[in-house]
Amino acid sequence: MKSALILSAIICFLAFSEQQCYRNAGNRGQVPTDLFQRWFNSFEEDNDTIKVYRPEGFDFPLARGRTGFTFLPEGKIEQYDIAPTDGLERTMGTWQMESDETVRVQLSNVREGRPATYRFRIISLDNGLLKIQFL
Repeated sequence: MKSALILSAIICFLAFSEQQCYRNAGNRGQVPTDLFQRWFNSFEEDNDTIKVYRPEGFDFPLARGRTGFTFLPEGKIEQYDIAPTDGLERTMGTWQMESDETVRVQLSNVREGRPATYRFRIISLDNGLLKIQFL
């Protein structure tokens, strides 16, 4: 009886410790797996505060170019900006969850005039539609 009580206490302690480690790991485990793909800005659907992104392969209307990004599960990001020659310019960086909804991006080797760090809040992510708000 006493050993069963001690065993129960150990199990509870380990479960609590695992949950604390999970919370302290940047909440990455809470990121929807749908985020891990290439997204392009569907600026036709944007409004004053919300930016709308669709996955690569979406049937976008013709445009001179679209910005976007690819989130990789290991905390890496590829950001795509419109290059001076109208192609896409890729910048590598890292991302991490600051909260359940807020993402912080840190880019390396950013072209002059572009931010190296930014944050955004995920408004919604479902059915091939990502809505974010830059902070």
